[in-house]
Amino acid sequence: MKTIYLAIVGMVCVTAIGCSGSEAAQPESAPTQTSDIHADHKAEQAARELIRLMAAGEFEAAAKLTAQPDYMKRQIDREVATYGLEGTKERWGGVLEDRKVRSISESGAYAMILVERPGSDFSPVSSEIYRLNADGSYTVDLLPGPNIPCPLVREYYIQKGEPDGEAPCAAVQPD
Repeated sequence: MKTIYLAIVGMVCVTAIGCSGSEAAQPESAPTQTSDIHADHKAEQAARELIRLMAAGEFEAAAKLTAQPDYMKRQIDREVATYGLEGTKERWGGVLEDRKVRSISESGAYAMILVERPGSDFSPVSSEIYRLNADGSYTVDLLPGPNIPCPLVREYYIQKGEPDGEAPCAAVQPD
């Protein structure tokens, strides 16, 4: 059931890792701050609200929770064309109960939620990237590109089991 959710939101890791840009993910002096895995983390609250809206068929409202609403709407349209309205709502309805958050990390204005994907042919872990808004809430960033802070990219590869993995990322200056 979580296949489509991971296809839409989980594509963040593919997009983030496949883009060209600044420096590769290498050790830096600015560590990633890892949060306890709690449902009250604002990035996880944003994820759960997006899932809830999708399961209710409130696709327009769900798209507005992303940094790229037009892109999200196109993804939703494809899903509805493939599975139908009720099928799409059902698929999203099971996502929360199947959701297994491995970790939530923060760096700069971004948070990354790593979600386990047992049985995946692509990766055992999927990353979801959230951008911090001025009001303290988070917006899912479906197409972050090389703007993801290097500590988060590095954490993704470590959790994926590829500690030497590299991808374009944004350097983080120590405070």
